[in-house]
Amino acid sequence: MKKKKVITPKSAVRELAALFRKNGYVRRRNPVRQADEDCMTYKKGEEIRLSADSAANRVHVLRLIRIAGFKPGRPYIKYKPRGRYRVPIYGREQVARFLSTIESIPTKKLPGVGKGVIRTRCRPPKTPQGKAGVA
Repeated sequence: MKKKKVITPKSAVRELAALFRKNGYVRRRNPVRQADEDCMTYKKGEEIRLSADSAANRVHVLRLIRIAGFKPGRPYIKYKPRGRYRVPIYGREQVARFLSTIESIPTKKLPGVGKGVIRTRCRPPKTPQGKAGVA
């Protein structure tokens, strides 16, 4: 019988940081749109999205998130033919805590990770096309 590998919270955070820097991203609220629309029409919150390439990898990512002390959202499938999943972490407090936790880990110590740029999905407000100075 094969024993399961014991994952400590510190190693879980390191692995989550590597996953996030590889292909994860943050979705933030758009403050301009939030100010323009009421709370019933604009319901976007803040979230972290981590990617998993397979169902087995999805289970592993969920386990890492729980061991690291975060509450994962419900995973959903993206790119159905290839079976890729997104595993979200919802909530402003959890997003802030996740980002501060992984920023403390130097990028050099993470295997197979580039510069570690944090990508966000908050798009800038659209500006009308036309002459300069016209709003």
